[in-house]
Amino acid sequence: MNAGDGGKNREEMNMIGLAGLRSVLTAMGVDVEGLNVGECQSLLWQCDVVRAQLTSAEEVARKYGVTLIYTPKSPPRFSRTTSLSLI
Repeated sequence: MNAGDGGKNREEMNMIGLAGLRSVLTAMGVDVEGLNVGECQSLLWQCDVVRAQLTSAEEVARKYGVTLIYTPKSPPRFSRTTSLSLI
């Protein structure tokens, strides 16, 4: 998590999975005792700092004034996009 200060607030990312999630949440002052992966992920996504974080692609696009539209690759039944017909 980089809140715009060059990563200075970033927890050392030497742990992954549940241990990594718990490490990050604990550093943020959240009690993680007894939580599973899904619960930890949900708590993490509730944090404003995490939701406001841009991906590398978003940062580059913003730097050059490019509009970036994500189209997630998934089976059509899971896609929320609709097609437009231009006549």
